Amino acid sequence: MTTKRETNIKLKPHSFFGVLRTFLVLCVFGMSLLQVAWAQEEGQRRPRPAPVPFEPDQIQPPMDGNVPCPDPQIINLSASAPSAAFIDSTQFPPPSNPEPNFGGTTSNRVFQHTFQFKLPENKCCQCTGVTLTLKLKALQDAFDPPNTPPHSTSNASNDKWYIYKDGKLCGSTDGWVYDNPVSQGTVITKTIRVPCECVAYSGGVGKLTFVIQDDTSVLSATMNARGCCVKRQGQQ
Repeated sequence: MTTKRETNIKLKPHSFFGVLRTFLVLCVFGMSLLQVAWAQEEGQRRPRPAPVPFEPDQIQPPMDGNVPCPDPQIINLSASAPSAAFIDSTQFPPPSNPEPNFGGTTSNRVFQHTFQFKLPENKCCQCTGVTLTLKLKALQDAFDPPNTPPHSTSNASNDKWYIYKDGKLCGSTDGWVYDNPVSQGTVITKTIRVPCECVAYSGGVGKLTFVIQDDTSVLSATMNARGCCVKRQGQQ
């Protein structure tokens, strides 16, 4: 006769809590997977927003509506009394009655001067503006009405300025020296905006030539030339 034995299995307290903890971890992990899957499904159903374009005021426009210059260049040259004028016969035919110096004191002499400047090496440059500033002194009266032809009197009223290039007047770059009546000894400052095409170039040298008649003394002259340059290919 076989006797059955009753077996009582008792779980220890720490084993029970271990199983419970494992169950809870699996539940949390399962919920996380469900949330990820739901988010991916929502992302596929929901259309993506279009990219936001730049507003006009968020973009810094270049000055003057042009591409900013990568390498701006400025050349300033000045000459004044009592230095001698530089006469370049290739730019202006020598007059019969030249005034050789800044600050001349004799009437009926034509003054001419050529500014020369070396162009930047290993660069391609383009002129963007030229300004010529002259300090002038009337050697005679100039009493004719300003800018009124014929300016036929023999005093300083008929004095003019000119810009020459390669031996010829550059376009229509000329004008009256005196815009208002002045008396002998009056000193004025005249600013002339010179077109870039009136600058001559030869052998890597730029030249700006101006001429002043004839009863006027040139006390000083300043040239301000502005340009934009880029490096030539293969140059560092």
